[in-house]
Amino acid sequence: TDGQVAEFKEAFSLFDREGRGYITSHEITKIVNMFGTPASKDAIDKFMMDYDDDKNGNLDFSEFLKMMSRNNVVLNELAEENIRAAFKAMDKDNSGYIEKVELLQVMRGLGEQLTEKDVEDMIKEGDLDEDGRINLEEFTIIMNSK
Repeated sequence: TDGQVAEFKEAFSLFDREGRGYITSHEITKIVNMFGTPASKDAIDKFMMDYDDDKNGNLDFSEFLKMMSRNNVVLNELAEENIRAAFKAMDKDNSGYIEKVELLQVMRGLGEQLTEKDVEDMIKEGDLDEDGRINLEEFTIIMNSK
């Protein structure tokens, strides 16, 4: 989206402090380290091979944008995977739904002192098809709205 491109442009500017129009492999190392992955020289070299289209040893904004877009897709896939795993953990009977009793067990297991009415209200809030339980699609919407 235009908003994401603007955010990426701002991020690019933070690393391209001199306004050269590109960022170096040294600056890329800093970016990769920000994502929590220690970057070896080999990893950075491979990274540059993957994204440095013109092979000049630097990333211009279009190359940086491609890199960020791909990494954004990976992060979104990881988030979806985590949501599915959380749903599966709450769907104790593997029915494909989180029932009131399952949500109550999970919440109490987390130390929440909820009543059955509290749990009914929580389910009603996210129960788009009004069947009294939460399916994966509804759960995903709930988790993405947080």
